[in-house]
Amino acid sequence: MDEIDKLYSSLCIPSSANSYGIAIEYMRNWFVSKFDVDYWKVVYVDGKFILDDFRKFNHHDSIKTMKPSLSIVPQVTFEHDRERVDLYQGSLHQLINRSREDSAFFKDRDKNMFVSLMMEQLQMNFTFRMKVSSRAQQVELYKYIQMAFRIGSTQGEYIDIDFHIPYTLILQLAADSGFEIIDEKIKNVLSFVKYLNEHSILPILYKYRNVNGKNEFFIRMPNMYAHISCQDAPSADDGDREGMIFNNFMIDMNVILQMPMPKAYSFYSLKPPDIIKHIDTNDTGSPAVISIELMNYPEKNSKGWDKFITTDYYEENIIKPLVIDFAELFDDSEILRTIKYNNNIQISSSIFIDFIINNNGKIIPYTIDWKELKLNTDTVVISENTNIAIYIDLGYINDTIINLTELNEDRLR
Repeated sequence: MDEIDKLYSSLCIPSSANSYGIAIEYMRNWFVSKFDVDYWKVVYVDGKFILDDFRKFNHHDSIKTMKPSLSIVPQVTFEHDRERVDLYQGSLHQLINRSREDSAFFKDRDKNMFVSLMMEQLQMNFTFRMKVSSRAQQVELYKYIQMAFRIGSTQGEYIDIDFHIPYTLILQLAADSGFEIIDEKIKNVLSFVKYLNEHSILPILYKYRNVNGKNEFFIRMPNMYAHISCQDAPSADDGDREGMIFNNFMIDMNVILQMPMPKAYSFYSLKPPDIIKHIDTNDTGSPAVISIELMNYPEKNSKGWDKFITTDYYEENIIKPLVIDFAELFDDSEILRTIKYNNNIQISSSIFIDFIINNNGKIIPYTIDWKELKLNTDTVVISENTNIAIYIDLGYINDTIINLTELNEDRLR
């Protein structure tokens, strides 16, 4: 019997909080992008950490409500199943059988390991609640909304989305493929990311995850269709009476979003999985609002070096230039060995490593302290989420390692 017929299978349910966070951030960006950058004085998303505004704004300005202000209230439609298309009433074993190893996005045929993904549709209702100071502002804003958001119709676009991969599934893949794991952390994470992408038809990323403050793994799904319905007309009130004047005029706009989200991952291997959990228990707190502004970096940089890895760096305190510690990315690797060798002979490792730092769609200049393995941006950034692409001259690393090996052998002789 072929070994494929002997594979064990296990089901892993991914984080729904990640999908909700993606949907919230997408709709926030979609709405705010229709206005001038400085139009909204306050943008509040219902469900986020209550003290976020005090971290980002001047305390005196945060105490009083500035207008125009925007409040976004998201609500998941739990009973949505696309008219029973996504409804499943079988057992977990039957659900696994619906996902075949030959449809997997990750395939390591040498080790007989496969990972496949099943999808479903997420539906969320969004209420955009706007507050202005006067009736005139309310009328102007209402008329603008009718035109800018095509009220009475639907719209959509194709976007690239990074979906979270459950960490227990990642640990199982690392253990079964021979990577060392210490305290539930993969020892050589760069080599592991490289291994994953060598066997995956979809890009697998390693980046910061807001919900638990850790770097984890994501799969990039291209051309996912996001459908937005703006068929309901906005509603406007008569404001609040304060003494002899009226203030706080409100407009409510209701929108429905439909977009894909992961339903379950299936893992196949020759031995029974002992790390995978059916439900991801690493999530804590409310769904985090995360950035989905994806950068399409070229496969080679201007020097002809191959793109080695892309990642994200998240920093809430953006009132000063960033200081990014990238030591963890190169931990226990030939890259780190080469950097240390260059430090000893007083050569900058920029000779074989190139970073591209992108924040809010702009390339950010930087300097690097190679001894401390820290990158310092030259300017203050705008967005809390920073995209990073790392390009490496692998030929230089290989030549250096060969020379170091030969040097050590000569010393022994």
